[in-house]
Amino acid sequence: MTAATIKKNLDKAKDGIIKDSYTIQRTISFEDLINELLDKISERTNRFAEMTLSINSIVESLQNITWIVDQPNEQILKEINAILDISRGVHISLEKRKADLEKTGIFKICPESTQDLFDTIDSLGETIDDVEAIYFRLPNNAEFKSLCEKFSTLK
Repeated sequence: MTAATIKKNLDKAKDGIIKDSYTIQRTISFEDLINELLDKISERTNRFAEMTLSINSIVESLQNITWIVDQPNEQILKEINAILDISRGVHISLEKRKADLEKTGIFKICPESTQDLFDTIDSLGETIDDVEAIYFRLPNNAEFKSLCEKFSTLK
């Protein structure tokens, strides 16, 4: 290879490296990457907080049912059952999402909001079980009926 050819090839390599280096510098700024990552974490934290508020609202609505309905008739029991079915569907969907999120390691990125969300999902499941027990399982339980009768005499 002649000196002129070597020089030409070196110049071509140099030009390519300079061009590609500029593209890399322009495309991937470390500061921009950090800012994008922080924005995504903030966005995820806000979405988890929003979901947590909505789930808490469902939990409160279910809990309120137990305070406003003390002598349900068959129609009211059907309505409560429909509400529980809807709530169970929401809970099942949230449990699936929770399982998917656990696989991602999201706890390492935004631990507090993730834990709050997961705890609230668990609370929803417990509340659904409680409401179901109050209206559908316990009224058929002899011990529970006996206790209710004893409490009613305390009034």
